[in-house]
Amino acid sequence: MGFWDAVGKGAKMVGQGAVAVGKGMAEQAREASNLADEWAYKDKAFIYNKFKNGNSVEKMAAAKVAKQNGWKS
Repeated sequence: MGFWDAVGKGAKMVGQGAVAVGKGMAEQAREASNLADEWAYKDKAFIYNKFKNGNSVEKMAAAKVAKQNGWKS
């Protein structure tokens, strides 16, 4: 196996990893959108708490709800 074969295999692995990360981010965005729909009528304190203390998906959902309600620019 030559040098360029090794480089090609490494690039292929990096590409596969990037695709996996992209799929994971798309899934998180889908979850956040679903949560935002559920939280659309929650009060400002609940949304603020999730924005400050929630996991990344909850923070994304809280930011979306806050923006929809005009609480965040």
